[in-house]
Amino acid sequence: MAFFTWVREKWNKKEAQPTEVLESYLQGDARIEQLWTAFDADRSGNIESDELDEIIHVALNVFAKIRTPNSAELDRETTEPFIQKVRGEIQAQVDKDENNKIDRKEFDSLGSYLQNEYRCVLREVEEDNLLKN
Repeated sequence: MAFFTWVREKWNKKEAQPTEVLESYLQGDARIEQLWTAFDADRSGNIESDELDEIIHVALNVFAKIRTPNSAELDRETTEPFIQKVRGEIQAQVDKDENNKIDRKEFDSLGSYLQNEYRCVLREVEEDNLLKN
């Protein structure tokens, strides 16, 4: 494929940003396949540790925005300590073959993990709002 054809296709598709895809997935508006495509950046067929770290970073920002809607986006330096902790939890629950990669089948479990965390954040915010009123 010619370079300019490739650029035009990317431009015309206006591919959604990972944050948008994750938000849509958590809200039930995107499928797990779309989430996979958004985060398997190198198209290797696996989510390697750097891609998992990006998923966690994006998720932490999405959850922070739910808790504090007007907050600024958290940079990677701020989220790094949390990324390390959460990565361990996710790998223990999701990486069944313990190869430090998440394959497509294991990714379904990661999607469930993220949805569960999302529901927990929503519940916490709802409880906080009830206590304030």
